[in-house]
Amino acid sequence: MAKVYIVTASDGDYEDAWTENLVASTDHDKAQAYVDDLLAKQKEWNIAVEQVKVAEREYLAKLRSPEYENLIPLTPWPSGLGKHQITQEMKNERLKAELLNKQISDRNGERAVRYLAEYEEQKREILVALGYTDSDPIMAQHFVYTNLVAYQINEVDLI
Repeated sequence: MAKVYIVTASDGDYEDAWTENLVASTDHDKAQAYVDDLLAKQKEWNIAVEQVKVAEREYLAKLRSPEYENLIPLTPWPSGLGKHQITQEMKNERLKAELLNKQISDRNGERAVRYLAEYEEQKREILVALGYTDSDPIMAQHFVYTNLVAYQINEVDLI
């Protein structure tokens, strides 16, 4: 009876668990070589991820988060105030505070965008210093995760 060796990859737990058939071969040695190649690439990836994490921790320890301005608290109107009791002066005061808060929020947003751009550029520089180029898959990752995919060879009898 002929045998087929199917290489599968799987990861995840419970609801997010998945398994995928990658290749099939009638030669166990070829299937094993394929798994060995995947495991070597996985190990290389995980080493790179750990290097990036260490470099990011060091960088983030030095990087100061931008100072954000606090929003102006809106003074609540007295409880039980009817619609006809809210004066134009009260409305204008509330509108002025809302406009100031919008300006503060916009400035805070600009600071956050600059901070994140600086962080992403620094992460790119870390990867370049580790020997990666723009064509390497790790460069496209906003967050780099350890690859924990399990590879397995399943033996199937052909009828």
